[in-house]
Amino acid sequence: MRCLQSFNLRCRQLRDRRRLSCADLASLCGTDEQTVTAWELTSPLERVYPTLDELVRLSLRTATPLTQLLDLDGAESDASQLMLPGLEGTDDRGVTTALEELESLVDEIEFSEDERELLRRFRQSTPEQRRLILQLMND
Repeated sequence: MRCLQSFNLRCRQLRDRRRLSCADLASLCGTDEQTVTAWELTSPLERVYPTLDELVRLSLRTATPLTQLLDLDGAESDASQLMLPGLEGTDDRGVTTALEELESLVDEIEFSEDERELLRRFRQSTPEQRRLILQLMND
């Protein structure tokens, strides 16, 4: 888990920069607030680490590259240096499953054609039209 040694600090910095609470970050990652709090503990003996799913969700939903969340500085070319929780000791099927899960997460957050068209039209509307649209949506 060398690649997650300073994840607690990086996670806290991300929350501070984005002005997110532990509950906010937990919601984005599909976990609970206590887990996020445990990620940020200073004691390595008490700290827990995110699962691969949580790490990928955090990266995707905050638009934060994994390179900013992981300790890759000075990493050796050894593939074991890049092992993530959930992938250690897995065979190719485990990696394939993880990639399929990643693809489904990306599909969840990707806009449909209709959503892109609505956004395009909304951006082209006047401030008054935007106000009316938002008012209709709130009713």
